[in-house]
Amino acid sequence: MHESVLRLIDILPPDEAVRDEINWSAVARRFGHGFPDDYMDFMGAYGPGAINDSFSIGSPVLIEDSSWPPRFIGDITSDGLHLLDGVGPGVAWGEDCAAAYVFWNAEGRDPNEWTVSVVGRTGSRTDFSFGMADFLLYLLRSRTEDIPVALFSPESPRFMHWREEGRLRSEWLNPWPEL
Repeated sequence: MHESVLRLIDILPPDEAVRDEINWSAVARRFGHGFPDDYMDFMGAYGPGAINDSFSIGSPVLIEDSSWPPRFIGDITSDGLHLLDGVGPGVAWGEDCAAAYVFWNAEGRDPNEWTVSVVGRTGSRTDFSFGMADFLLYLLRSRTEDIPVALFSPESPRFMHWREEGRLRSEWLNPWPEL
C-alpha cells in the first residue's frame, strides 16, 4: 500500500464494511491511460465517497445502478475542463461543495509523476508539487484559511463511502448529523 495512503488511514479511517472491487485494466482501457498508485490504493482502502459531506473523491467506474451513485471522474473532468483553459491535460478526481475541481496534471506517461491542481469556479488555480494522497493529507492537516477547497469541520474529518451515504439517505436518515 502507498505510504501516504497508510498515513491517511491513521487520521481518516475508512469504512471497513463497504468496499468496491475495481478492474484497473478495464479502467485504463476506458481512459487510455493508467492511474497513480496512491489513487488506486485509496480506492482499495476507501472507495469513492466524501469527506465531511463537502469534498468528494470520484469513482473511476461509471455506476448507474444506484439512486445515490458517486460522481464518475470522467464526468467531473468534463464538467471542470473548461476551467483549465488549455493549461495542459488534466484528469479531475475530486470536487468540493463550492464548485472547485481537483485535477491531476496529467502530463507525462507515468501517472505516479502527476501532480495536483485545484481550480476554482472562477478559474483561480493552486498548483501542488505532490499527488492525490499527499494532497488529502495536506487538506486535513492545514489551517482552514490555507485550504484551497471547501471542507466542513476539517478538525474532525470523516470519510463516508458512497454506498453507505446512499443507504442512509434511502432510509431518510441524515448521513452527516454532526455537520
